[in-house]
Amino acid sequence: MATLSPGHQHIFSLQQVLNAGSILAGTADSSKPKSASTLEQILRERLIRYDEAMKNRLGGRTNMALEDKDLVELELMTASECLSIVECAQGNIASLPSDSTAGGAPTAQLLGARDLAQIRIHISLAIKWGTEVLLSRILPTLPNKRSPKVPPGAVYVDLSSVSLDYGSLCSMLFTFCRIMSAERDCSLNTLSQTPIVTTLITRHLTDLLRPLICIGWLPTHLRGELMDCGPFLQPFTQRLLAMYVTCFFRPNNSSERLSVCPQRKPLLPLVK
Repeated sequence: MATLSPGHQHIFSLQQVLNAGSILAGTADSSKPKSASTLEQILRERLIRYDEAMKNRLGGRTNMALEDKDLVELELMTASECLSIVECAQGNIASLPSDSTAGGAPTAQLLGARDLAQIRIHISLAIKWGTEVLLSRILPTLPNKRSPKVPPGAVYVDLSSVSLDYGSLCSMLFTFCRIMSAERDCSLNTLSQTPIVTTLITRHLTDLLRPLICIGWLPTHLRGELMDCGPFLQPFTQRLLAMYVTCFFRPNNSSERLSVCPQRKPLLPLVK
């Protein structure tokens, strides 16, 4: 499938990226199929239209094979493309000149209310159909020495796809790290000050911390031969948590607080 890779994101204007993304989000007129009656059909037709838009408008090379994809696979593909749209939109906004009087935030070509609403849809889909699904598929495959017996109601898990799921989840987490970091990497020395990052911090911090902690601190005896993402995700997560704490434990010194502070939400348990 054609994706808006980081290396090509500055070739496309913000409006081009949003136009392509509106098909996936279901906000474009062309994204409303007349013949589709199920979610699977709707997603398949949206992905086909999105892929055509990538080829015709954005110059992306496509290689779509959707006929044999089931609903879960279509949702994962949609989540991956939604995250690509978010990253490219962030790249366009973050590259704009900033105004020192506005806290370093870009002052030109900002997202409008409708554009930001669309970006929120992309983020929600990337998490709901992407990171959450992948993490829920990975966790049951990890060995658990405390439960040697098969519990009632247990189902067989296809271990052949675990490596692919793990790699896809790590890739999505790395992308979220690049989006939030002003350095466009996993360092997070400075939090990027854009409306997109504000949305991530205020609405989805807990959703991001759960997979970041689970994968970043996955013990070696549980990870097995899977790639060790700890050296990349741990520093980012620690800095993100430090910024989270700074928001709430320095209330009397506004100059030391982040301009983007998350809402007070309880952290969910890592494993249900």
